Amino acid sequence: MAGLVRVNGQTYEFMGHPTQDDIGTKLQAKQVSLKVTPTQSMFTFNTGPIALAVNFFTPIDPTDLKRLSLPASYISVSAWSLDSDTHEVEVYLDISAEWTSGDSNEEVVWEVIEVIGNNTILNADMRLKNQKTFEETDQFEAQWGTVKFFTDTTVTHEINACPTMRSHFVKNGKLDNTIDQKFRKINDNWPGVGYARTMTASPLKDKAPSVAYYGVAHVRRPAIEYTDSQLNQLWEDYFNGDDNKMVQFVYEDMEDALKRANDLDDRVVADAKRVGGDSYVKIVSAALRQAYGAIELMGTVSKPWMMLKEISSNGNCQTVDVIYPHFPVQLYLNPTLLRLLMEPLLDNQERGFFPKKYSIHDLGTHYPRCIGHKDGVQDNVEWDDSSGGETDESTDNDYNFSGSGDGEPLDDDDGCPQTNNFIDRIRLMHEEYRKESQNNTKHKKFDIESNTQHVLNRLFGLDQRNKLKLLETLSEVDLGLSPECTQAYVRIGQGFNRMELWALRFNN
Repeated sequence: MAGLVRVNGQTYEFMGHPTQDDIGTKLQAKQVSLKVTPTQSMFTFNTGPIALAVNFFTPIDPTDLKRLSLPASYISVSAWSLDSDTHEVEVYLDISAEWTSGDSNEEVVWEVIEVIGNNTILNADMRLKNQKTFEETDQFEAQWGTVKFFTDTTVTHEINACPTMRSHFVKNGKLDNTIDQKFRKINDNWPGVGYARTMTASPLKDKAPSVAYYGVAHVRRPAIEYTDSQLNQLWEDYFNGDDNKMVQFVYEDMEDALKRANDLDDRVVADAKRVGGDSYVKIVSAALRQAYGAIELMGTVSKPWMMLKEISSNGNCQTVDVIYPHFPVQLYLNPTLLRLLMEPLLDNQERGFFPKKYSIHDLGTHYPRCIGHKDGVQDNVEWDDSSGGETDESTDNDYNFSGSGDGEPLDDDDGCPQTNNFIDRIRLMHEEYRKESQNNTKHKKFDIESNTQHVLNRLFGLDQRNKLKLLETLSEVDLGLSPECTQAYVRIGQGFNRMELWALRFNN
């Protein structure tokens, strides 16, 4: 994306690096400020007698699934005079076909569409000629979908080589409303979409700055591959799959969207500052962006899902031990979203797509292929994913959510655990692990802590409430083991106790 502003015949670069080409200017706007909030990045530039404010914002609407599902971001540009005069200012923005793919050897196609609503909107679409559904480049850039760049119809527009459009603007302060019909590779003279407009910059004492709005969206259809189906982005169900209706809604919602973004920013900043001061505000602002940048809503209005991608590691989908640190932001903004985040994982396991008896680690090793692990081959981090304890592959099948490790129920008719049965199992399994450790050359010594965790893992299938009761009795029961073993069970039991109490309170 590139931005140029023309004041009194002089053109300045304020975004990207368009002046690296011979476009007729080498001037650069002077950045005088930058303010970053949870939803906005606000730049201010000086260009001769004019100040230019450029705001990039993506509202977060945690309680409005329709708006939260929109795959769009906004740009606003405003200008005002720094002297006592009023000036005519020309502003230029473009996006290149690089938005469609990280592979510049791919061929792209494009078109311009006028969207008629309460406001008349000019929209340009760019997409790869050969769509590679569900594929990404090695930089995690989607190889399918349509990029949409839109604004109001007061602009002049052009689809051409980016250096050519920029030269036209530097020379004339406008574009020529033409569309290059030569579809080609991204790196073949770098095609792009450009918009130019004229704005009036008055002194702030006279009137509020004039503001222009732009939107950028990326539509993928279908959006992800699920275990046994393909899912669309949730916004499609709200707009009956009509891109133009979605673009119209996004554009006409811009001013209200900015107000909502300001309100959320004020709330988050105030709360974060009260807790940890200005430094914590910066951390929370960045964390909120990352948390919502990693999710998107899928499915239908009646069955919405929130999908999560690891965006700073390996691209895994719906990773359980990544969802856990994601919890605080949703507990703060809208706890209901946690259900939408967990339902894809629960759906996968409840329908029998994962053969193991503990929690699945993720729904796929590379988003957007959220196809799970039907073969059971995955990262084995059962403690993190099931809150059950560290284990190794030799104990994968020891988990059972319906009863004991051997598949037998441990509850009496009145719902109370059979404590004697529980203690007997502890003793038996503990002795099994002791013998296994002695016969396994990989183990240099009998590890009390590790074995106690293994034993409790095998009993993981207890009903939550009954398991909690059992664990609470550990400190009162003579296990018939050494003092060291007994203490280890008590320590781990107390740890489970805290986790189970939290889970019960959360569920109730």
